[in-house]
Amino acid sequence: MKIGLLLICLLLLVGCQPVERVIEVEKPVLQIVERTVTVEKEVEVIVEVPREISEFPSLEVLEKWLAEDDLDSRVVLRADSTGLVVFTGSCDYTALELQRRALNDGFLMSTEILEQGKKLHMICSAVIGNSIYFVEPSNDKVWLGAYRN
Repeated sequence: MKIGLLLICLLLLVGCQPVERVIEVEKPVLQIVERTVTVEKEVEVIVEVPREISEFPSLEVLEKWLAEDDLDSRVVLRADSTGLVVFTGSCDYTALELQRRALNDGFLMSTEILEQGKKLHMICSAVIGNSIYFVEPSNDKVWLGAYRN
């Protein structure tokens, strides 16, 4: 019975004629259009701007700048060979760091080495007008050191 059904289906398929239909489709027309387009894009660019370095304009500006700087709030402690913890000061690091911070803020500051007996100590100095002020970087103490000319 299965073979008979299969033969009938085959005969029906052989006798069928395929139907052809032609459908006309319009060809797309390619057009080149020129126009000006404005593109806005935010771009971050790092530019080094030369900073003008100047002396502190007044003693008040120097003292205010020192008060706002936190370098003097750091304390350096080390243990000696016996285990005793002592204040080392590390005045050279502190003075050079204060000088670097002043330069970053646009101010000229120098370092000075003082000799106290056989000990050396580094401090900073700032010129204000005709006066040279010394600065103790560890506590921001300022005093008149000398006059120019």
